[in-house]
Amino acid sequence: MAEFEKSFIRNTNSSAELKKLRNEIATIRRERDTLKEQLEDLQQRHKDLRDKYNSVHNKTENLRHDNKTLIARYNQLLSEYNSITSEVEKCWRQLDGDTSQKPRRKKKIF
Repeated sequence: MAEFEKSFIRNTNSSAELKKLRNEIATIRRERDTLKEQLEDLQQRHKDLRDKYNSVHNKTENLRHDNKTLIARYNQLLSEYNSITSEVEKCWRQLDGDTSQKPRRKKKIF
């Protein structure tokens, strides 16, 4: 036994008190170990959640970028479509001998 424990035993009135103190120390150590395990579990859960958040955040950023790219491409195609439609209208007016700038009335097919 350590010198401290020997001295402590001499100063303790009874072995029952010593046994009680040792039980309290053992209880405190068990509680400490339990708290350490809980802390480790919480730290792991925190890391897992942070990793999931980062993954979702990165996917979201990629989708935003893709969305902006798609919108830009859509606007480009719409502009090209409108330009081609305008050219087609001009050609139809020339074929009809119409010199006005009004859009040509579309004929119903059915």
